[in-house]
Amino acid sequence: QNKASSEMETLKNSMDAWKRHKAELEEMVGGAVIQAVFIHRYRDANASIRRECLDALSAISLIRPDFFLVDTYLKYFGWMASDK
Repeated sequence: QNKASSEMETLKNSMDAWKRHKAELEEMVGGAVIQAVFIHRYRDANASIRRECLDALSAISLIRPDFFLVDTYLKYFGWMASDK
């Protein structure tokens, strides 16, 4: 019983650490990476850069639809599709 309890506590601590790590990574990607790079390039005058932004957003949306297929990011698909 004591060994099983100890192993459960170790697993719980590992899961908590992974959840914190995941949250930190999501914050970095959703914050620093997207805000510092993508936000400034999706309306670039160069069509190649806009296409790369759309390709990248599409790729990460397929990997993490729960995170990227929300209105916060979906609006960029529409804005990039309406090339003026």
